[in-house]
Amino acid sequence: GMFTLGLKYTTAGHSAMVIALTPIIVLLLAWAMRIETLTALKTTGLALSFIGVMILATEQGIHLHSGTLLGDLITIGCAIGFAVYTVLAKQVAPNYDSFTMNTFNLLASSIMLAPFAIYQGIHLDWRGVGWVGWMCLLYMAGIGSVAAYLIYYWALRQMAASRIAAVAYAQPVLGILFGVVF
Repeated sequence: GMFTLGLKYTTAGHSAMVIALTPIIVLLLAWAMRIETLTALKTTGLALSFIGVMILATEQGIHLHSGTLLGDLITIGCAIGFAVYTVLAKQVAPNYDSFTMNTFNLLASSIMLAPFAIYQGIHLDWRGVGWVGWMCLLYMAGIGSVAAYLIYYWALRQMAASRIAAVAYAQPVLGILFGVVF
């Protein structure tokens, strides 16, 4: 939710740079909680990936005007929140299968987002939502949430949290590419 809201107030490039901090925050948090070791190889790999994202995101120059500050701050909140979530999920993932983790996390998310969804639902012109909108909703629910998180929780049981978080470096690159295209 914070990611989507943040995008409303910032650019795809700014969002990509902020989200690129997530794997670094995950590693530092996991290290601080003594879940992972801070090795030279991990640090170097994350630093190189982050630098690559920064190069892509700033190719056209970076503009630090206050017009995107709110969106950038909301997106930083998203990055920190997801980092905390990843590290805490890593601690409980060995105790539960992916389906159970997914069920309880999506249930908790639904409860937390229900007031916002109800508010939006009351104020939305439902006649304006065409079949494409409904298909997008089904895609986001089925693929973007259920399938993605089933894979995510399975991976958390198999690998270190920082290694899984590093996969997030594909998101900023794809975000910039799609931002340019669309």
